[in-house]
Amino acid sequence: MKRNVLLLPLLIFLLIAAALLWQLARNAQGDDPTALESALTGKPVPAFRL
Repeated sequence: MKRNVLLLPLLIFLLIAAALLWQLARNAQGDDPTALESALTGKPVPAFRL
């Protein structure tokens, strides 16, 4: 039981690293996450007061 608890941070790190590497590989293949169109394009800015 104690060993499983000690391996938990390593497992979490490996999962996060795998997700980041997967996205990096997608970006290298031409996927551009900044190419998403905004839902507010062409609409006026809402009125607000500071």
